[in-house]
Amino acid sequence: MLGGISGEQLAQIVKSNLGASPIPRAFDQGVRDRAVRIAAAQGLPQRIESELADEDPVRIISYSDYRRFRRSGNRSYCDGLMNQRDRQADLAASAVYIGMADKAPFLQDLLWVGCESSWWELPSHENPPAPIDLRAATRAFNYALVGTMLCNELGGEVADRMLLEARRRVLDEYLNPDRYYWWWKHTNNWNAVCNGGIGLAAMLIEPDADRLTAILQRVLQGLGSFLSGFTPDGGCTEGAGYWRYG
Repeated sequence: MLGGISGEQLAQIVKSNLGASPIPRAFDQGVRDRAVRIAAAQGLPQRIESELADEDPVRIISYSDYRRFRRSGNRSYCDGLMNQRDRQADLAASAVYIGMADKAPFLQDLLWVGCESSWWELPSHENPPAPIDLRAATRAFNYALVGTMLCNELGGEVADRMLLEARRRVLDEYLNPDRYYWWWKHTNNWNAVCNGGIGLAAMLIEPDADRLTAILQRVLQGLGSFLSGFTPDGGCTEGAGYWRYG
């Protein structure tokens, strides 16, 4: 297992730290105040105002949108819609974090629509027997992070729903013994993105020590395989872009 630790050692680490935030500085008000100053110096509030107009509707991805790939092989259309909504959510979350409270309702709507969505995985990745792809794993982490960091601003109803969906759609499915994920011990970027996103989400929101230990043990086993795919000099056969992504 990655890190050279045993399952027993991992279980003890989890037990000793359960309930403690894996990113405590993210909840430090001094860190947040500094982020506000940096954002102002870099013009982020102005960018947010220009890119998130108050009248922007929350785009609902329809059945026809999602099924376009199956019908025509066109993956760029729905991928583009989903990625655009994800970017809006990232930007709106940044806005709320730096104190732009007027963006909170738009963020709530974006996140709620994501919770209501039938699919978290991209159309070209859809695989009902194994419903976790790059986007689903990344969204689980993003929802866990935003749902915990901005819980007060979002309100309990929205934040609780986000964490519920991240657990139900991703953490539970990752532990389901009937699921087989080809990427779990593969050597390409899917391994790192999926295992990494799931592990980070679990450390943020999984309250059960045994489940968290099981998730992290599986994650560390998978990530060890990912690292074995690099050449001795650190080279990545997928290229620099995927090296950075993974």
